[in-house]
Order: sequence, then structure tokens, then C-alpha cells
Amino acid sequence: MTAGPLAGRRIVVTRAAQQSGGLQERLERQGAQVQLLPTIEIAPPDSYQLLDDALRRASSFAWLVVTSTNAVRVIGERLVALGLTSQSLSHLQCAAVGRATADALHELGLSVEVVPKRAVGEALAEALVDRVRGQCVLLVHAAVARDVVPDALATAGASVTIIDAYRTVVPADAVERANAIFGTELLPDAVMFTSGSTVVHLL
Repeated sequence: MTAGPLAGRRIVVTRAAQQSGGLQERLERQGAQVQLLPTIEIAPPDSYQLLDDALRRASSFAWLVVTSTNAVRVIGERLVALGLTSQSLSHLQCAAVGRATADALHELGLSVEVVPKRAVGEALAEALVDRVRGQCVLLVHAAVARDVVPDALATAGASVTIIDAYRTVVPADAVERANAIFGTELLPDAVMFTSGSTVVHLL
């Protein structure tokens, strides 16, 4: 552990195990002692049929809206599985909930027109409502995601097709890890959450 503004602080990171590395490294560079407690694990949806169908008929949409890097990853995987390329989506105007999601879309070969300053659903909805009226929108997100974005776009007059690209489940060892961290008198100084699911699953 190095000296820094977080020196001596014990910080719990609840992000999915495969995505916590970069965050852990940045916290440790600031001197923090990081404890990993993944409260979510990314799992496939019950079926990819709806997403596959939407990707095959991508020409019927004007916008692609994604709310996480995981959604972008799944889109890329399904394009490969279907024998398609990102060129089949190149006509779409794209919106991303935050910079990391926009970067993932860029890596897929897509341009991004809308990225809100705040990486939350409310800000994404606000940035889109005046632009999607009367247009067909493909919204790809996690199962059981909040309805903030689709509700706002539908109210604004867009025709919204909502697709679940993945599910978040509780990891098998989450209870054991949580007991080890919170079942002692020496509690952590902070807990970091990166999505609503990480909060719900910890509770």
C-alpha cells in the first residue's frame, strides 16, 4: 500500500469480479486497502432470440441506446454469432449512458451522438427526449433495469423496443465474503457501488 489521500482507508468494491481490476488499481494507487466483494455476476438472459431478431432487423430502427458496457459486449458477441458485422448498425444514431459505454461502442465501430454529462439514466433520458420523438428506438440493457429511460422516451413520443441483453445474479460466494467483511468489529471505511444491482444484491 502506498501513501496517498486514501492511505489506511479500507474500501469495499462491489463490482463484478471481471470488471473490478481497473477500479481496484486506481484506488490502491491512492493508498486504499481494497476489499473485493462482488455482489453481481453477469449471466446470459433466458434467451437471445429477441436481441437476435432486433439485430437482424436493425434497419427498422433509427436509434440504438445502451446503458452499460456489458450490453455493448453482448451486442458484439451476438453480431458475430449471427454472422453480421457492426456495419449493419452503422446507420443508427447511438446514445450511451456514460463515457465507458461510449468507448465500448466506438471499439465496436459505431459512432456515438449522445453521452450525458452524468452517467445515470435520468441524464440519458433528458439528453434524448427532444431527439427521438416519432422515431424507433432500440434500447438494450440488463434485465430488471430501471424503467426511467424507456418510460421517458415513450412519453416523448418514441417507439421503444426494449431488449434484455443479460442478467445480474448474486455470486455463489457473496454471503461468505460479506460475512468476512461485515461480520467483524473492524468495519470498512467505505463501500463503492457501480449500479443499482450491486446495492440490491448486497442488501
